[in-house]
Amino acid sequence: MKTMFQFSRLLTVTFCLAVTTSLFISCQKEVFVDPTAEEPAAWNKEADVIAYYTPMKAILFVNPAYLEQALEITGAHPGSDGRYTGRGITPEGKPLEIKFEVQPVPEEKLFEIAASEDAVQLPVLVNEFSANGTSYKVYRNAECGQQQAAFNGPCDNLSDGTSTHNEWLAIRKCGPGNGFCTEARLLGGYRHAFEFKDCQGPKKSSTPYYIYQCWQ
Repeated sequence: MKTMFQFSRLLTVTFCLAVTTSLFISCQKEVFVDPTAEEPAAWNKEADVIAYYTPMKAILFVNPAYLEQALEITGAHPGSDGRYTGRGITPEGKPLEIKFEVQPVPEEKLFEIAASEDAVQLPVLVNEFSANGTSYKVYRNAECGQQQAAFNGPCDNLSDGTSTHNEWLAIRKCGPGNGFCTEARLLGGYRHAFEFKDCQGPKKSSTPYYIYQCWQ
């Protein structure tokens, strides 16, 4: 009987230590959110995008049912040449006035159009067309979420003796909500390259990352 009691007591102490250790580790661990990662599946962004602007074509593709809201959000008004003038922003975050056409498209086509246009907007093209602002998307059933903290990614040593690491800036992204939220493709971080391993020595280059994040 005494042996069974001691064994039971040992199991209890071991369980408590395991729980305590688990709680301690979970509290100590820092978790950084990759700003390029997709949003949780709980919010269907594909279904809730109502407008998309591409600077490469200077066109605002919009769900006809939300035309008024999309134009109001960007402060757009029609001009005598059939185009609209509204608020825009460069990839580096500088406000500017943009002129664009409005093209109504079926709701189910909007996300497809946005994905197709974004796929060809490499960093060099983003800057080339910055006179027309940067691309942006307007969502319904949404709001701007909490700020994601800035952080540096781990250093990657390459086979040629050089190294790189990512620097992510603080950003906010649209998430589920009760209104409208706009995300623009803006500067969100850099890929830094160094002459030597362990991210030491002169910096060879800094390549920008452009990430969709809250705007307006």
